[in-house]
Amino acid sequence: MFNICSGSYVERRRFWSSRHNLVARDASGNLWQLQGTGTVSAAFLSRFKIGTGYQKYTLISPLSTLNADGTGDLVARDTAGNLYYIKGNGHPSAPFNAPVKIGGGSTYNKIVGVSDVTGDGKADFVARDTAGKLWLYKGTGSATAPFSARTQVGAGWQKNNAMTGVGDVSGDGKADLLARDTAGTLYLYRGTGKATAPFSGGVKVGSGWNKNNALAGVGDVSGDGKPDLVARSSTGTLILFRGTGSGTAPFSGGLNVSTGWNQYNLIF
Repeated sequence: MFNICSGSYVERRRFWSSRHNLVARDASGNLWQLQGTGTVSAAFLSRFKIGTGYQKYTLISPLSTLNADGTGDLVARDTAGNLYYIKGNGHPSAPFNAPVKIGGGSTYNKIVGVSDVTGDGKADFVARDTAGKLWLYKGTGSATAPFSARTQVGAGWQKNNAMTGVGDVSGDGKADLLARDTAGTLYLYRGTGKATAPFSGGVKVGSGWNKNNALAGVGDVSGDGKPDLVARSSTGTLILFRGTGSGTAPFSGGLNVSTGWNQYNLIF
């Protein structure tokens, strides 16, 4: 592993930007960051607080991977139903700027950052409404209007009770989406790169996932260049599923990381 105490500034920044984070929110609204180590045996460093007051949000999702150098953006919805864009600022100890309101989202019960699913190099997110319709918000790259008007890209998504962006887990260069249905079956929706239909039909990649009460795509925390997935079991154990790069079996068997994760009401 690169020695962070040596090397040029450019090398140090490259090292930090290549490592991905997991973030958790506690009941008081505090955000805690755990930086990925790039190793399997101890996947995350100790937690440290990076924000307060996040209890006002009912939904939060990273737009793409969150990085150890303090980069990576969020999208969130507050208790009043407003949608916000929260930009990463590059400061690891306090990585998020003040929220910018981008619209209303009171009809949504899921929002999921999915990286760039349209192929234009800008991070996007999807939102599911109470009728099960899936809406795409394309990133624009503009600080004042960061997303274009929503477009419907699917229906029937109410069958899923968990969804997370996972980056390119299928190895085809396009960002994918993972969803779990109410029976506990896990499906991979491979990215197409097309804005009008950004995901292909779901492919079953696992069963029995209802034993977990949270899922989060965390980028590559194991250091092998493939995006990984973490899950929290009903008993509060954090489990790491390493990415394989396969579209039919995208994750290896789970490895227990740590316990006590039921103290958090959100992980991403």
